[in-house]
Parts: sequence; C-alpha cells; structure tokens
Amino acid sequence: MRRKKTNQILLLIIWLTVGLNALKAQTFITREFLPDTCNKDLFLHFESSMFFKNNEYFSPYSAGYTWPGFYIKPTLDYFITPTTRISVGYYMLKFFGEDSIFRSVPILTVQQRLTPHLNLVFGNIYGTLNHQMEEALLRFDRYIHNHVEYGIQLIYDDSTRLRSDTWLNWERFIYFNSKIQEFIQFGSSSQIKILNTGIVNLSMPIQLLIYHHGGHLAVPDHILTVADGMSGMDIKIFTSREKFLSSQALIFVYKGLNVPDTGHNYLPYKSGNAFYYKLKWSCPRFKVTLGYWQAKQFIAPEGEYLMMNISEIYRSYHEPLRKMVIGKLGFDFNLSRYVKAELNAGFYYDLIIKNLAYYYGLYFTINQPFFMGKLSRYGFSR
Repeated sequence: MRRKKTNQILLLIIWLTVGLNALKAQTFITREFLPDTCNKDLFLHFESSMFFKNNEYFSPYSAGYTWPGFYIKPTLDYFITPTTRISVGYYMLKFFGEDSIFRSVPILTVQQRLTPHLNLVFGNIYGTLNHQMEEALLRFDRYIHNHVEYGIQLIYDDSTRLRSDTWLNWERFIYFNSKIQEFIQFGSSSQIKILNTGIVNLSMPIQLLIYHHGGHLAVPDHILTVADGMSGMDIKIFTSREKFLSSQALIFVYKGLNVPDTGHNYLPYKSGNAFYYKLKWSCPRFKVTLGYWQAKQFIAPEGEYLMMNISEIYRSYHEPLRKMVIGKLGFDFNLSRYVKAELNAGFYYDLIIKNLAYYYGLYFTINQPFFMGKLSRYGFSR
C-alpha cells in the first residue's frame, strides 16, 4: 500500500516537471495548402517521426502499452499547376525490437486548390491528428498505428472566420461477394470564429464522427453504425501575442444508429452523452491543461477508451457513469523550420473507482521538402 502511494507521488512529480500532449500541437500537423509560387516544380518531400509513448494504464477500461519506433514517408511532389499537386511515395512503420517492417503502404495523393480557402485531397489524405478532433472522439495513438488514411477530404481554412475539415476515410476495402466487413469513417471538424478583439477570442467547435462496419454479405448482427458529435464554446484570453488562457466547455453526444443486440459488435448502450470542461494555459514551448470529464453511457469506437463507459479489454465490463480529472502538459521545441521535438505527459484519474492511469512520450518529427528542379515540356531543368 505504501509502495503504491509512493509511486503515485513520484508520478505526480514527474507529471509536474516533464510533460500534456496538446492534441492540436503543431508538432504533429502536416496539413498544408498549395502555394501560388510553384508551377512545374518537383520536390522530394521527407516526412518522418521517431516516437516513444509509454501508456501506464492500470484501468479496467484500457490496457497499458508501449509504442517505441518510427515511421518514414518519402514522396515525390510534382506541381502540375500552382493549384494542382500529385504526390507519389511510400510509408513504412517500424517498431523497435521487431526485425521486420510492421506496416508498409504505397502513397498516392492528388491535391487540388478549388478556391483560395478550399482544397480537395484525394487518395492519401491528411489524417489522424491533422483532423484536430477531441481525443474522446479520435484517440491520439492512431497517430502511431493508424497513421495512413485513404479517401477524400475537403479542407477549408479562412483564419478570420472558419476552419473546417471534412473527410471520408476508407479503413478497409472489400471485394464483390466478400464476406468480411468494410470499415468506413466519416468525419467533420470545424471551428467557427465568433469574436476576435485581439485580446478575447470566442469560437465554437463543432465535430462529428460516424463509424460504420458494413458489407453486403456480412452477418446482420455484425453491422454497426455509430455517430458521435461534439459542440461547445472556446474562450481564449491573450496576455500577449503568443500567450493565452483558454476555457472550453464541450458537450458530447453518442447515438447508436445501427447497433446489434447480440454478437461481435454488441454495445450495451444505444445513446449517451458527456460533458468536458478544460482550462488551458499556452505559451511558446509550454502548454498545460486541466479538465473535468463526466460521461453517461458514452461510446466512441475511435476515441480514447479511458474516457468511455465501456471497456476496450473486457467487453462485458461497462459502467453507466464516469467522472474523471484529466491533466496534460507538454514541452515542444522548434529545432529548425522543418524539425520539431515534443516531450509530453498526462494522467486520467477516475473519481468513482479511484484509479490512476498516465502516459508520457517523446517525439522527434521531420517534415521537409527538397527542391529538385522544374519539369518543362522538353525535360528537366533547374
């Protein structure tokens, strides 16, 4: 008992001195709009992330796991016109202690700028943390093990009024007469700017995620369609250009649109809701967040299971009410324009079952283009 208490005190010291992952930290954002200056330009684009994330979860809702490894994603990017880019390359994921490559995927992306603020992406879309979803809807660890998303994406970004990302991610394809299931994810993440005085910034986040397990020949009790939504208010008070205090009050809603009563995809609840209040202090290189989470029969299959009302590891375990205190902090460093590092940590304390789960991680990311030259009608020239 004394040893457990000592470990919790040590954890608190580590948390205070080390590191929250702000899910929206720029360290992990690779999304970009097309510049006007590129025409017939060829780039070698190198994207990579070295990561070490240790999940010390002793919760009945989710198991602890360590993710040590890296991914590399080199592509050749060719600007057919200033508004059209095609990217061809390869993605490889490697975990430390494993001799073989864990996952390798060919990359093909076509990005078209439709208006100055609207881009269409087809093929390998800007996925995972680029969507800037709340972790209750889309868990952070997908950045590591589900990094590549293929589908269609519309991105709108007018910094004065609206930021929006709408996408269709085809997670699993099935052939004609296939008996396995297709997995489809549809999402939308928007931030509506209501007020910006330079000191006070008021905005409304709106997020939606629909997850579908389908298939024409699938067993009926395997069909699953779940919808999760979120909205609320985000108030930022700036003490300087790069320092602000943020207060967020968020409401989450879950609806099982097609949930079987028995079988593999059975869920104990058909509807639910949650409330999340967060205070965040952000300044260059440092962010800290403290929040209160309360959920009633809330389920989000792609979200962080520590925040759900059902267990990821024990399918029969579920509780109708969850109350948690969540704290996160992080240090990020811009080592150069294209090279960044982040050290972060966080905890989830369950107020009902008196359970503490925590994580810490270190990330080193590279996202750099190398200009190779111009391709003209008659060949290659620099």
